[in-house]
Amino acid sequence: MKNIIIGTAGHIDHGKTTLVRSLTGNNTDTLPEEMKRGISINLGFTYFDLPSGKRAGIVDVPGHERFIKNMIAGACGIDIALLIVAATEGVKPQTIEHADIISFLSIKEGLVVLTKCGLADEDMKELAAQDVKERLEGTFFEDKEIVMVDSVSGSGFDKLISKIDELAAKTEERNSKSAPRLNIDRVFTKKGFGAVVTGTLSEGKIGLNDELCIYHYGNDEVSAAKIKNIQVHEENRQIAYAGQRAALNLAGLKASELTRGDVLAAKDSVMRTNIADAQLTASKNTKINLKMWDRLRVYLGSKEIFARFVPLWDQDKEALLPGESCFCQLRFEEDVYVKKDDAFVVRRYSPMETIGGGKILDPLPKKRRKVNENDVASLSVKLQGSDSDVIDGILRKSKEPMTLKSLASLSSQNEKQAEDAVGKLISDDAVVVINNLYLHIDTIEDWRAKLIELVAGFHNKFGLKPGMIKEELRSKAALPLKSKEFDLLISIFCKDKTFKTFENIISLYSFEQKYNDAQQKIYDRIEKTYLDAKYTPPAKADVAKDRASLEVFDSMIKKTLIMLDDVNFLHIIHLDAAKDMIKKHMHQNGSLTIAELRDMTGSSRKYCLLILEYFDNRNFTRRDGEKRVLRASE
Repeated sequence: MKNIIIGTAGHIDHGKTTLVRSLTGNNTDTLPEEMKRGISINLGFTYFDLPSGKRAGIVDVPGHERFIKNMIAGACGIDIALLIVAATEGVKPQTIEHADIISFLSIKEGLVVLTKCGLADEDMKELAAQDVKERLEGTFFEDKEIVMVDSVSGSGFDKLISKIDELAAKTEERNSKSAPRLNIDRVFTKKGFGAVVTGTLSEGKIGLNDELCIYHYGNDEVSAAKIKNIQVHEENRQIAYAGQRAALNLAGLKASELTRGDVLAAKDSVMRTNIADAQLTASKNTKINLKMWDRLRVYLGSKEIFARFVPLWDQDKEALLPGESCFCQLRFEEDVYVKKDDAFVVRRYSPMETIGGGKILDPLPKKRRKVNENDVASLSVKLQGSDSDVIDGILRKSKEPMTLKSLASLSSQNEKQAEDAVGKLISDDAVVVINNLYLHIDTIEDWRAKLIELVAGFHNKFGLKPGMIKEELRSKAALPLKSKEFDLLISIFCKDKTFKTFENIISLYSFEQKYNDAQQKIYDRIEKTYLDAKYTPPAKADVAKDRASLEVFDSMIKKTLIMLDDVNFLHIIHLDAAKDMIKKHMHQNGSLTIAELRDMTGSSRKYCLLILEYFDNRNFTRRDGEKRVLRASE
């Protein structure tokens, strides 16, 4: 079922809370000070059922200018905005400011509600409606329908509820398939339960016992959070879905460790940054000309953060004027957690006044001091937003392997869109997929250069060794890949002849071991010794008794001399011959004993056992009682 969140907005004392109480029967003012003063200070939450059967959550926001921060926190996640205007007073300063704020928060549907109509005559109501139409021009509420109500008599509420239901039917359903994200707008402790957070689930779904992360603003620490209990509309639920307000009991955290503005989300589904490219539009109602390096209050989700404004425009332009738009960078004074297309509102640092708002285009840009045509063109693409371009930008900047789910979440796409977009990038050779992890080709090339440097350094230091052990290379490279994924990366580099491998040894494709005259003599001597010994080879210590001999001996391992165990080696020619003998004998007789191999090779039981165990470990043979048989594939 589609989940709807309705939010109120409007000037103080224009009847927002009274309207909500008339719609739902619940009073959203719960603080003692709110009761005493008769004004809303904090956010209020309740719900009611629409005629269509949909249950709508309601966020009642404070109207006083001192509590605009609270108002914006509550407006985050609203589907339908109700701008409340008292018919007895008309449009007031906070009416316009709230209308501007709603305009910048990507809210799709809304109504203007004229309240206190029982205290106004027909002329006054007509004047108030005209005032709304004229003074809200250029805001989200321009041309929105006006519904007249009176909360005391109940007049107009049937029509209001019907109109809300119509808008609910038109509202686009939120994406419950993406990674979950909830901007926390309240934190408290409930006796017997512990820390509880509330907020609107903007995307995804959250289930009981889900393990998520708390991203703390201004702090690079990420806390683990397990969902112990879920309430939606005061009812216990197994799952909360996108578009629902939820109260979540978190295990393992104290309320003192949490604050409004923190983000509850899936691991790696939001980006931590202190700089973002954005499009910013100044309200036509502001009197501020926004200039380079002006300090701003930026409202993202349910958080207020300070930032500096860095416009990306021609050097000749001096300021962003009311009603104008521009590309800019926001240089945050603390780390923030965002995704592309996140909406934000900006207010003047002091005195506080709403200036405008916009949306994040790139959460991980490079710092720019001067703008050029390519920058503007790139941001224009991101604004228009081809799915492939967005994902290309995310992967290019992250330099980390990402899952399809993470890419979908960070790009604000569903998984099918992200899959199609990344498929195009793969076909264009811009993205490489390794074990269902996606990497930008730039990252792959950076990693290639790093690995080449490490292997080349090894060759320079140990010129007679065939190469680096694969796990040693993985450890020194410290790439964010598990062993299996690293193996797949190396296989890519082997296909294009960057590296070559022998068992678990990696070398540059062009590398060849080179011996000087003295080393070549030692090589020839050791090789002749093992060739002559056939299947009764000497131990390493018997043929490599000094440093020079040991160095040459080690260079022969895995190419000329094959390890049977830590001290016993067999020449590869003899090992290959033994393999052929074993295979031929088993095809004729079905099995082989140690004694039979001893007779065939003229060796001892000790070496025959070592040879058979070597082939057992490589899945050529397997033990069957006192005999060996071939593996099925042989």
